[in-house]
Amino acid sequence: MGSKYGNIDVADLLYSRQTFQRSTFLKIKECQELIRCKVAQYGQQKCVSFTTDLTTDDVNKNSFMDFTVFWITEDYELCHAMYKCEYFEQRHTGYNIKQAIDSILSELNLDIYDTPCTTDKGSNIIAATTDKTHVDCLCHRLNTVIDSAWKEILQQNEELMYLDQFCHELVRFVNLSSGIQSNLPSTLKHGGLTRPWRRLSNMFVSILKSREALLFELRNRKRNILFRV
Repeated sequence: MGSKYGNIDVADLLYSRQTFQRSTFLKIKECQELIRCKVAQYGQQKCVSFTTDLTTDDVNKNSFMDFTVFWITEDYELCHAMYKCEYFEQRHTGYNIKQAIDSILSELNLDIYDTPCTTDKGSNIIAATTDKTHVDCLCHRLNTVIDSAWKEILQQNEELMYLDQFCHELVRFVNLSSGIQSNLPSTLKHGGLTRPWRRLSNMFVSILKSREALLFELRNRKRNILFRV
């Protein structure tokens, strides 16, 4: 390269994808080794627990399994670190998830049966951790309660139901229309079936933040339509 282009500053070079991949995985291994050392130190004192879950991306529908460990220091400081987040190509059965969990626990030299865990109430996750000390996730329980309450409120209150439908239709219109979303100070969020109360809250907040700009855009669009007519 030097003979072809002359003197080159190494800092100006663009690294290849292979170089990025190699460096990234080396860094991951380095971080995992640091986590293993911490877990080994506090695991002997029975001060380690873990949480795990499976997620599927919306685009390619690939599933991933994350595994986070928690430990408490001598000063009663709660620490945590994500040890792994890996592609999970097997069926999401309790048996397959259990095999993956036990493999990671063995890798960390933690007791397969005596290491406590906190998870959601998914039937496959519960089946995978049935032989372990299991603690329900308070946040997940709270989310379930709020979800159920919100659905009942919508059924009982016509005004709120109308507001909910109107906001969904408004966001849908903006997403399907070119030239509106890009002119708003905040991207309009759409509510969803997954954790609907939280997504609906985000939707209402995003509309409120963009209210003035949205009114301006819609009025201009209405004027243009009337002018063409």
